[in-house]
Amino acid sequence: EHYLRDDVWCGVVGCGLCGDQPGSRLEEAPASPSSLVPSPHFLLPDANVVLHEVDFLEDAAITDVILLQVVLQEVKNRNLGAYKRMREATASSSKRFFVFANEHHRDTFVERRDGESAQDRNDRAIRTAASWYDRHLEKAGKHPTRVVLLTNDKANREKALGSGLLCYTTYQYAASVKEHPALLDRLSRASDASENE
Repeated sequence: EHYLRDDVWCGVVGCGLCGDQPGSRLEEAPASPSSLVPSPHFLLPDANVVLHEVDFLEDAAITDVILLQVVLQEVKNRNLGAYKRMREATASSSKRFFVFANEHHRDTFVERRDGESAQDRNDRAIRTAASWYDRHLEKAGKHPTRVVLLTNDKANREKALGSGLLCYTTYQYAASVKEHPALLDRLSRASDASENE
């Protein structure tokens, strides 16, 4: 049995739907450093971005990040060092990283389908949570604040774009942060390779 709740808050300070909750970290209308996404937005990385782009995520230019429970669970199972670094980032008030318990929220938990791999289920859970955040922010009157899904996985990116989500690779996003060109140097080789897909 999986316990699901309606009262898991979004982590945005001053959210009109969730109210001011202790532990909310995300800025109400975060300034965008990106020319690709000039409107206020939160970043939502998938597990592979967290696993391979920790240096990028730790950079001072990267703030207001939503870390999903499903992502942290996968990262913890695959690389304890990356997991610890992300937990440290969530403890930093200047980074404004928020852990969203998507696995316990009634609207974001997804069951694994027959024949679906664990990875595909997790990717679908990530897209579901990103979509929920977009709808939630709009209902809360935070429009045009959006969620930007960061993934270097081509299939996940295509599905996200097909469902109307804002989605970019880490390379695309880092290249768009013109005031911090060193972000590109913080990317892994895997990120460069994904640009050639």
